[in-house]
Amino acid sequence: MGSALAVGGCVSLAGRRIGVPEGFFRDYLHHDAQALLDDSLKALRELGADLVPVPHFDYDELNALAAVTLQAEAATVHLTSLQTRPHAYSRAIRRRLQLGLGIPAVAYNQAIGLRGLRLAEFLDQVMAYVDMLHTPVIAMPTPSITWQAGKPSIDRADMAALTRLTRPFNYLGLPAITLPCGFMRSPAGKPIPVGFQLVGHPFSELELAAAGAAYQSATDWHRHQP
Repeated sequence: MGSALAVGGCVSLAGRRIGVPEGFFRDYLHHDAQALLDDSLKALRELGADLVPVPHFDYDELNALAAVTLQAEAATVHLTSLQTRPHAYSRAIRRRLQLGLGIPAVAYNQAIGLRGLRLAEFLDQVMAYVDMLHTPVIAMPTPSITWQAGKPSIDRADMAALTRLTRPFNYLGLPAITLPCGFMRSPAGKPIPVGFQLVGHPFSELELAAAGAAYQSATDWHRHQP
């Protein structure tokens, strides 16, 4: 494991090995976001980090297992309120919570039971030789409040697109930090933020925070607003 050192006003990432997965995390990625993500990788390399390609993993399965887990648990937590005051929820949220009521206990137990096994496989197959991963946060342009408000409901396809690249790590219980890396233009020509996430080993929150601080010592995107 490398250590963070101050060098020339910036914090060095010498010795840090940052994994860069392809495939799943590059599929459907907007080309403007891709360019900004490449710039963030360049900045991390200039800080001394080694960028390392990592093997593919079945992230689609992790997403499916996460969906079962999250929907069942959310429905359980909100069950009493859904029954006694359903109109306290928006139509979109109420609809999503109700989907969780139909998940069989067998499916939920299987999803929970596989989590430890999949985590062990992921750490062994993907994370064994790196300190953290660098991935996009979302593949689509960052949606605005207006985009959401203009929809009568948030359908499953929208939600899947928004959480597709973060949900696998949520399911595995791995720590992650999101950092800004620039702005792209919306279809209407407005600047919208783009970020990347660093995903670490279990209990590596301090390492991720140090890497994030190093990145922000060399860039100033965190000081800008659209």
